[in-house]
Amino acid sequence: MKKIKLTKGVLQKFAAHPPKTREEYRTDLSGCYLRVGPSSISLSVLKRDIDQRQVRVSIPLDPLNLPNLPALKRAVRLKKEEATPEKRRVSKLRTSLSAAGEVVIDSKRLASN
Repeated sequence: MKKIKLTKGVLQKFAAHPPKTREEYRTDLSGCYLRVGPSSISLSVLKRDIDQRQVRVSIPLDPLNLPNLPALKRAVRLKKEEATPEKRRVSKLRTSLSAAGEVVIDSKRLASN
């Protein structure tokens, strides 16, 4: 896999002259890959889910309105830190179970002996 430096100039070059087949490049940002095809450009970010498995998250880029480098780095960082749906579901389940446990404990305290 080819390695490139992620800059706005490189993105503009790919937008102006897209390759005939889909290609993937490793970027200078850790865990970030650039996928370039005849009709699209996207960034793929590798991150770990709740079970420590790698998950690939895609960030589509508009070839007509390319973001600058700080905005791209911010988007990559946010995608890496974003909670996966399963992680959100597990945390929601934990809070609902703890809330249910509190209701049961309160009802036992209020019950007559």
